[in-house]
Amino acid sequence: MFELRELIQCCSGRLSGPPDDPVLRLKGIGIDSRLPLTGQAFLCIQGDRFDGHDFVEQAVANGAALLIVQEDRMAQGGFLPKKCPCLIVKDSIKALADIAAFHRRRFGIPVIAVTGSNGKTTTKEMIAHILSAKMRVLKSRASFNNQIGVPLTLLKLESDHQAAVLELGMNHAGELTRLAGFSRPTAGVITNAGSAHLEFFSGTEEIIAAKCELIAALALGSLAIINADQEDLWDMAGSFSVTRQGFGLENDCEWRGELLAEGNGRAWFRVKGVECRPEFPGVHNVYNCLAALAVCVEQFGIDLREACASLEEFSLPDLRMQVREARGIRMIADCYNANPASMRAAIQTLSRMTVTGRKILVAADMLELGRFSRRAHEETGRTAAEAVDVLVALGGMAGFTCAAALRAGMDKAAIFACQDQADAERLLFGMLREGDTVLFKGSRGTRLEELVGKLTDNGKTARDG
Repeated sequence: MFELRELIQCCSGRLSGPPDDPVLRLKGIGIDSRLPLTGQAFLCIQGDRFDGHDFVEQAVANGAALLIVQEDRMAQGGFLPKKCPCLIVKDSIKALADIAAFHRRRFGIPVIAVTGSNGKTTTKEMIAHILSAKMRVLKSRASFNNQIGVPLTLLKLESDHQAAVLELGMNHAGELTRLAGFSRPTAGVITNAGSAHLEFFSGTEEIIAAKCELIAALALGSLAIINADQEDLWDMAGSFSVTRQGFGLENDCEWRGELLAEGNGRAWFRVKGVECRPEFPGVHNVYNCLAALAVCVEQFGIDLREACASLEEFSLPDLRMQVREARGIRMIADCYNANPASMRAAIQTLSRMTVTGRKILVAADMLELGRFSRRAHEETGRTAAEAVDVLVALGGMAGFTCAAALRAGMDKAAIFACQDQADAERLLFGMLREGDTVLFKGSRGTRLEELVGKLTDNGKTARDG
């Protein structure tokens, strides 16, 4: 993939150690010393929990032909194998981005970038799913959407790829500018811009401005697909010199959908006269479908009927509104992440479902909300009081959620606060019965999926009775 001299040039690095061979050819870039690295460069990333510089011996043992190390760690000395050359850089994370940018410039293919407070992973997966029927597509793995994940995805570009679909995430202003700067998207999608990462912003207006950094990075006239039902986002996106097209269910726009049916695990809609009947729940997922259809039809010329048929075969990514059954109890795991908007959407989806038993919400904490945290969890309590039969709140903010639900008129006997998963597990094992539908929703850091796994393990969901 690379010659050493190319890496030296694009990283502004300097070479140290044997062999002093600038034409050394490298098969790729790796950051995990545990994996096979034969013929690759091992780039030492300094993270919050691990420092790649501490694992260079293992990397060399696994075949690394070059080490890319930071200047400050190099100055400390004493940790580098003598038999492996080193490329010394100022900042290894920036070096990763520089290498990815160099590699990206080798390809003239369309690159679609998807961002948003909610739905970006699902929308990215939908776009890639539709396109994959016609071409070879590179897509971000899971949620590889940050300053490490996006470059690693770009480095997987190969000569036979015909398109790439990237997910770009952010929790600070300026991040999308950097990510789009080296990924050079040819089209962009903003699913929405809501109350996520409020710990790092003063309000929604700043979040919208940060999301629009993606649009600002697009070339003149490039396609920008924007949620037209979020009017403040739609208006701000209109200030850039791009071809703006909207999607939504309420406001007039190019890709306005008409909801045909919603509930009992399905959300069907019609757009531009074509019906689409996907096998997954949630009005919020109709928005994701509309955004994906817009990109595939407008940017790639995919036939709309074919694209809709493809979505009807699409399965949601892990931990996004995934339905599991055990002993007659339906569990909906929507616990990959959570913020006020996605929590509200999930609860509303549960409220519209047809059930034979009770509708139960297990709401774990929403993280990274800063001073807005109490208000957001109280909003969850109020929404739950109007939508579900039983509320189980889990985590440090559970008291605020439960108190708000009680003030909103929910029966005290139907409200439960749990400080940890062990409490929630004991409560739910004793409570759940056949016919119940349970929604699990919380931020990724709460690891709510572990509770779902315990409750569904070997079908032992609830006691008889």
